[in-house]
Parts: sequence; C-alpha cells; structure tokens
Amino acid sequence: MAIDLSNLERPTGQRPVILTLFGEGGMGKTTLAAMFPKPVFIRTEDGTASLQGNDDVAMFPLASSSVDVLDAIESLATQDHEFKTLVLDSVTQLATIIEHEIVAADPKANQLTRRVVVTGLAIVQLPKSTVRFGIGLVRLLTRRT
Repeated sequence: MAIDLSNLERPTGQRPVILTLFGEGGMGKTTLAAMFPKPVFIRTEDGTASLQGNDDVAMFPLASSSVDVLDAIESLATQDHEFKTLVLDSVTQLATIIEHEIVAADPKANQLTRRVVVTGLAIVQLPKSTVRFGIGLVRLLTRRT
C-alpha cells in the first residue's frame, strides 16, 4: 500500500528541543551547534576556535564557575533577546567545574572520595545552585518570544 503524502501531519505546539551532541574532541560538535538557528554559547571550555569570524554566533565570556553558568542562564531567561538556540559547551566541563566546587567546599573530600561526594552530596551541599539551575532552565524553556 502506497503512502499518500497529503496525509502527513505537522507537529503542533512549540516544545523546545533538548539535544546532546556526544563525540571526541575535534569531531565538529561545536561547529554543528553553531548551525542551529540564532545560537548563543555558554562556554565552560574554550573549544570555539572553529567559530572565529562567524558573525551569526554569540558567546558569553568563558565561565570559570557554576555561578557564571547560572548567571548566563538567568540572563537569557529574564532579558529580551532574539536567540533561538542555547549551546552549553561543554556539559562535561561543567560537571568537572561543579565537582571541583563540591570537593573544595568539603575539607574532608579528597580524590578517592570525589565520585562519592559528587553523586552522593551534590544536592545536599549545593541546594541553592541546584534549585537556581533548575529554575533558570524552566524559565528559559517556557519563555514566550
């Protein structure tokens, strides 16, 4: 039985797409992300050399803490802008930043207990950051432009 193309449906609603690009360094993840509509980058590592001269891309200053990332998300959630795509480059480095902040906040933590501290105590030790991150993302995802 042949499919009649006139019966195809169009998606309804405007739910945001959440996408994770995964791959080795230098594979083109950042370059691909820059091709999405009106991108803005929150950078936790400086892997954006491939974007030099691309006037269609905006970048926050390099974040050195989770607070820098949260501030960028908050500004996007609360200020008027024309960005359509948020790129967090990279989530892996953001996790490393947060891990270091947790370990630094716990004088008993060391390299051997780092994973336990991160997975077991992240929400306990950083509740304000965790809540603020979640609220910022919800605001951004539900924003009407």
